[in-house]
Parts: sequence; structure tokens; C-alpha cells
Amino acid sequence: MRNPTVSFALWCLLLALLYPPTAYGLNETSHEIVNQQAAKGSVVDQALKQQLGVGSGLDALLQSGGERNSVLRWIMRGGFREDDGSNWDFVIGRYRPFRHFHDPLKPWDRAGFSSPPWLRPFESSLRWAQRPNQTLEAVGGSFSLLNARNSFGSSGNRVENLQAWHRLLRRRRK
Repeated sequence: MRNPTVSFALWCLLLALLYPPTAYGLNETSHEIVNQQAAKGSVVDQALKQQLGVGSGLDALLQSGGERNSVLRWIMRGGFREDDGSNWDFVIGRYRPFRHFHDPLKPWDRAGFSSPPWLRPFESSLRWAQRPNQTLEAVGGSFSLLNARNSFGSSGNRVENLQAWHRLLRRRRK
């Protein structure tokens, strides 16, 4: 006769392996809210106004293709889109969230995310942010610090510079 506890445990294990992204604690809407609160509680608004000369700060409107949103809305959208990817991306290790971690108590070569067990440990987010071509290893585009630095200042016009930053920081279109 079958043991119901063992059967239940095996089913749970099978479901966990087949649908791993559904077990994460924050969904896309939560990420939008986190980004919104982080932007409002940071110096971004002040920096836009005082250092970049964008008088309306987080409320400044930026155009991208057919979309026009405030800086704050683009930041929120980035939080929504950052975790894009499929179950297959998760299985083969191209899932962007694997690169969101840094353990400051470990050496940088081992400070990144180290699970699931069938994949190699991932780079620390501090190193990942410096990679010039992130698309080789993860879905969603390349949004490195190097790309940001090269995009910013490519124009003498502050609004154009802000537009360049927006193009860099935006996530894939719907």
C-alpha cells in the first residue's frame, strides 16, 4: 500500500520543479510599488531638479516610441519588467532575477545567487551591473553601468541627456 505522506511530498516536489517562478514572494505589481516608494524616498527628484536642471523632477514627461510617461512611471515600469522571463529562462539560467543578489560577507566571486542546484553560481549583482553586454547571459536587454555612463552626456542638452537615460533604463516594450 502507498504511503500518502510520501506521495504528497513527491507531488509537491514535482510542482516546485515545474513551476518555480510562481513561488517568489513579490509579483510584478509589488515591484512597481517598491520602485515607486524607493524613488519618492530617494534624492532622485532633487537630483533631477538641481543637478540636471529638469524642473519637474520625477514628474517630468519622457517620450519613448508611442508612450509618454513621467520619470516616476518609467521607474515603476522598470520594476515591473525587470523580472521578465519564462520558465525555460529559469531552467537554463537566463532569468534576470538570478543576478539581483550580492552577499557582502562573501568574496565577490562567490557573492551572487547560488541556487538552483543544477546551475552554476551566479555573479554578484555588483559585478553583473558592470558587464557591458548582459544580453549574452540573460533575457531583457543590456542595462549596464557602462552603457549608462556612455549614454549620459552624449548630448549637451539636459533634456536630451535625460531622454538618453530613459532609453537606457526602460525595459522592453509590451
